[in-house]
Amino acid sequence: MGASASVPPHVIAHSFGTYIVAKALSKYPEICVDRVIFCGSIVPEEFPWAAIVKRDQLSSLLNLCGGRDIWVKICQWVVLDAGASGVTGFSESLPGKVENCVNPEFGHSDYFYDLQFAQSWLPYLLRGKVPNSSELQKKLNSYSWEQAAEKILSVYKKVLNP
Repeated sequence: MGASASVPPHVIAHSFGTYIVAKALSKYPEICVDRVIFCGSIVPEEFPWAAIVKRDQLSSLLNLCGGRDIWVKICQWVVLDAGASGVTGFSESLPGKVENCVNPEFGHSDYFYDLQFAQSWLPYLLRGKVPNSSELQKKLNSYSWEQAAEKILSVYKKVLNP
């Protein structure tokens, strides 16, 4: 099935990718996207999302934040106009349009695993359902990291030995 120009894409961005997406939306008003997921965002906390939403460039944004993300904190000192929205969230309140979901235990790249995809990303991308941080944390606490490691190893084996 080919992509249609009339259907804006979903975007998932991590770290410097969040910076590029935010800059592109700010600079080019003709860019339109549907739902956006940011992980480990280095976009400034005070980024003007209301202007982006007002121009109908974005349906909604889910900003996944990690309380232990040291790289986001460091990046704001290295990239002149970066910020710590991947730790603290965005300051502008736009319920239903820009949502922060904070996991105090997450570091910079702790978002990439099957439970997160199934319980957070897919419901958001498919139905616009914003994950409940406390419910997701309970599921994470019961998640078997040994099972995840076994699953990852089985995928690698399949890739290396097709």
